Amino acid sequence: MGVIRKQGISTSLLIYFGFALGAFNILVLFAKYLSQEQAGLIFLFVAVGKIVLGFASFGNTSIMNKFFPYYTTYLRKDENDFLSVSLILPVIGILLSTLFLNFAESFVLQKTLEKSPLFASYYHWIIPYSAFLILYTALETYSYTNYKAEVPSFLREVILRLLTSVLVILVFLKVLSFSGLIAAYSLIYLVLVIALILYLRSKGLFRLQFSISKVTRRLKGKMLLFGSYIYGGLIISALAENADTFFIGSLAGLGSVAVYQTGHFISTIIQVPYRSLSAIAAPVISQAWKDKDLNLIHDIYKKTAINQLLAALLLFGGIWVNIDFILSVLGENYSGVKEVVLLLGIARIIDLGFGQNAEILHNSKYWKFNFLSYVVLVLTFLPTNYFLIKAYGIQGSAISNLASFSLFNLVRYVFLWIKFGFQPFNFKTLLTLAFAFIAIIVGSQLGLTDSKWINLVLQSTGFLVLFSGLTLGFKLSEDVNLLLIQSWNRVLKK
Repeated sequence: MGVIRKQGISTSLLIYFGFALGAFNILVLFAKYLSQEQAGLIFLFVAVGKIVLGFASFGNTSIMNKFFPYYTTYLRKDENDFLSVSLILPVIGILLSTLFLNFAESFVLQKTLEKSPLFASYYHWIIPYSAFLILYTALETYSYTNYKAEVPSFLREVILRLLTSVLVILVFLKVLSFSGLIAAYSLIYLVLVIALILYLRSKGLFRLQFSISKVTRRLKGKMLLFGSYIYGGLIISALAENADTFFIGSLAGLGSVAVYQTGHFISTIIQVPYRSLSAIAAPVISQAWKDKDLNLIHDIYKKTAINQLLAALLLFGGIWVNIDFILSVLGENYSGVKEVVLLLGIARIIDLGFGQNAEILHNSKYWKFNFLSYVVLVLTFLPTNYFLIKAYGIQGSAISNLASFSLFNLVRYVFLWIKFGFQPFNFKTLLTLAFAFIAIIVGSQLGLTDSKWINLVLQSTGFLVLFSGLTLGFKLSEDVNLLLIQSWNRVLKK
């Protein structure tokens, strides 16, 4: 847990920097300088692009991660065709997705024209957006496999968001029309592709080899078979994460997409600890399975559950005690965000509170059950999402998310409990929930002045001090207390 704790904190800080830029774009620029329909169109572009990526990647990123070591071990640099092989499936995916998007245009427009006419007007720009997203993702993974993660991460987390900021500001200054913004936004990943290619060339890593190597001849069957196993999971994941946006656009309109996605973004901040911890915990869990060290796996399961729950409640509480401040920044057109943040926030708390169940299952011999749990998620999520949106609008989508992810985690929890006797919860779990509830109630009552900025400070400080004090005083997490002691010792040494 020491490695996971230290690296998880530093990784979270890097991800939060990207979130800060995203928050500026969504909560300030989009809300102030774009209409709800215009903002909703950009959100819908992103969602459709991710769905297309899920279908058109053919499991390529997982293939690259798994088989890259064979190319570096058994081939010289001048005969290594890994990059060329890695681009075959994305190119095929781009061609097929382009054909499909053209073929499906009349059907999609028929379903969306009434509620989202703006989407119908700009539908064709999804094709270049999706194509360059697919290509960039392949090159990004290639960089990661070569241990060059900093630049592609910087491009996606920072440059992408800065370019988006510039485009919206140019629209506000009337230098660029909205039509020009969409045209430029559809090519935004092309800029990243060019930048990443130039970087890889500068490192001597962008070498296209057109002769087939002995490794490719020997492993091509295994690579395709492995990719086919992974492919279904990627499609399911893409649908689970983005189908709600498409449903809202077709059933409720782009204005509702903007409101929902703004609330979705705010609630997604709660997931950052999981994103950072899962990337770091995965190899530790994988090694523990290899060593058949069930005690270590159970220990990681319990510690990640309580630590992620604490982090999720801390972030959710910080958001919720200031929800009225957030709404005042967004404006009255975004009043529906409040219910979305509440429901999706609870869903994220539940998701994090169950610990690293996904990584434990994924790295075990029961990885197929992990896949089946995703199937359960999608089979629950898609129909309930569609019908609840028709009945209750964006709140219906949030209810569907909450119900689906609760069932999703419950299925995994029961499986790990019955199969291995793993139990991540104890009395401290109940104390954590109770303390968070008390701190949120108290913090929410501290907005006593006429200044929303002073209230922001009072409510945030009150919640943070009370929840942190109870957490540390009752020693709910040994990792959190140890981190505080280590930080305090560093301060004393200075």
